[in-house]
Amino acid sequence: MGGRRVIVRWMSPDPGRSRVFSVSLGVVLTATVLLAFSWLSLGLAAYLVARLCHDNRRLDVENAHLQEQAAQLDEMRDLVKSIEKDGKVIRGFLGVEKRQEGGGGKGQGGFTADDHLPQLAFDEAPRTRTLTETKNRSASSLLEQTRRVKENLQELLQVMREQRDRLDHTPSIVPVDSETYCFSSGFGWRQSPFTGQRDFHNGLDISDSEGTPIIAPANGVVLEAGSSRYMGIYLRLGHGRGCTTSYSHLSRFNVKPGDKVKRGQVLGLMGNTGNSTGPHLHYRIEVNEKDVNPRSYILNSVVGKGTVKPLSS
Repeated sequence: MGGRRVIVRWMSPDPGRSRVFSVSLGVVLTATVLLAFSWLSLGLAAYLVARLCHDNRRLDVENAHLQEQAAQLDEMRDLVKSIEKDGKVIRGFLGVEKRQEGGGGKGQGGFTADDHLPQLAFDEAPRTRTLTETKNRSASSLLEQTRRVKENLQELLQVMREQRDRLDHTPSIVPVDSETYCFSSGFGWRQSPFTGQRDFHNGLDISDSEGTPIIAPANGVVLEAGSSRYMGIYLRLGHGRGCTTSYSHLSRFNVKPGDKVKRGQVLGLMGNTGNSTGPHLHYRIEVNEKDVNPRSYILNSVVGKGTVKPLSS
């Protein structure tokens, strides 16, 4: 093959300038291979450049996404810290100690309120893997902290429900629906209006016109509804935790034993039945079967209503 040659004739409009070349076949083949290789190299280079550009655009998008997630994590961190702060205030208000987590000296981890999320850098595309791992660790830690905050808030909500239930069942308002009432006789030792002798008054007398609505001072259940020689027509409510209230000298009652009542619900009407000198309500509170001063429980009494002072013991 080395002796074979290729004749190349170059024709020109000017016959005097036409040329004839004799080139070795090996040279022709070598030139052809080099030309093909050059085109192949150019195509490969163009593909690699396009692929690199595509990868750079993808990394830019991923970095932007990571930045957005980092901002969201920072916002969530601030929100969790705010919730924890509010939870601490609520605990202080309710007098609830924070539950101890874990114990026994075992190793513990997680994200605390004093921790700070690592500052994520997005300047270099090769850091994407590290950034993703950092973001995942931060998200995992924050998720764990959020779960703990949720558990603590659920505990606080339960305590608040119990406190609300306790308050709802604690007598705390004047048990008459009127603005013209007055406290006509207080709790304690006094001179009996019937005998003139010193005796102990186990309740609070509230006077007003006959027919004045008598209302429940707290949620409860009707324990008794009847009449007697001294109490006249009366009611007795149970409020739980050993607390009961009694309402005597009524003209009538609107409820029956076993009925559940809500604070402010009308129980009956003021009257003058039983051992009474005029229309009034004898209001009595017992805690664990011991009489207590109803005035200590009333939170909405009007200044100036007055109370006949009991005799000193």
